[in-house]
Amino acid sequence: NPKYSYFQRKLISKPQDSVSRGTIAVDPDLSLDEIGVPLDMAWTMYSPYIQRRLVQNGMSPASALQNIKDRTDYARKALDKEVTERPVIYSRAPSWHKFNVLSGRPKLIEGNTIAINPLVTTGLNADFDGDQMAVHVPLSSAAILEAQLLMLSSHNILNPQNGTPITLPSQDMVLGLYYITKVKKSTPEEKVKGEGKAFYSLDEVIIAYNEGAIDLHAGIKLRTQVREGGKLVKKIIDTTVGRVLFNQYVPEEVGYVNALLTKKSLREIIGDIIKITNVPKTAKFLDEIKTLGFRMAFKGGLSFSVNDLIVPEIRNQLL
Repeated sequence: NPKYSYFQRKLISKPQDSVSRGTIAVDPDLSLDEIGVPLDMAWTMYSPYIQRRLVQNGMSPASALQNIKDRTDYARKALDKEVTERPVIYSRAPSWHKFNVLSGRPKLIEGNTIAINPLVTTGLNADFDGDQMAVHVPLSSAAILEAQLLMLSSHNILNPQNGTPITLPSQDMVLGLYYITKVKKSTPEEKVKGEGKAFYSLDEVIIAYNEGAIDLHAGIKLRTQVREGGKLVKKIIDTTVGRVLFNQYVPEEVGYVNALLTKKSLREIIGDIIKITNVPKTAKFLDEIKTLGFRMAFKGGLSFSVNDLIVPEIRNQLL
């Protein structure tokens, strides 16, 4: 039975002592290696470790327990310390491959839902229509080390099936990145501000854009470093202001990325960045383009929340 897989046998089907379950929600403010753990859940899961820490600091076991129950400042400090030293392992059933069981640094949040970064949803095969997840606290020092070194989301960016990145921007993030990297040509009716201007650096373009001298989609000329045949060469290229904004976050050694960003092209760009640089730089890049994508989808009016919808005045009468 494929459902009774390796993870199922070794981890999931065994009795767990430090485990919690909860519904998941998305939190774009989390970094790739973070997971939002509800405060109540953290108090329950970490209570043995908080008690041990308080006892080591000279408190009696009974007094330590009472402090945890009352959630005093002493206990909260001990919780914060434990959370920084001990990551959590989160898994979504069914655990068919390694991306279903990842680790993350807990970020204590209010509410009752577990918050996850939108970039890891592909590997977990998760969506936010009521999916549940289990959160485990590793017990032994070997388990903690494994969670810190091998199981972090940022160390599991590539899919072993084909070597392409599995940690990818999707939905609104891609929409925002596609929107800013698209070029707009002037028409007799509508002129694009700053079209055809030449710039000597990325910084000059960003200053001009912030001052309102050029439009986001204006086609411009730019002198920059481009990768050709594995080497970086200085060239004057045709690009757009939006692509310059995107390239602020591309690692310097990769060179200028002059492309219209779709999900497919992003997969190739992220793959190239991993090859040329390293995993920490790629993880930082992913977090930054996630934020840029969301922000630009919002700024362009492409993405809106339920609070932006206008409620008709006669709604209550109709209902």
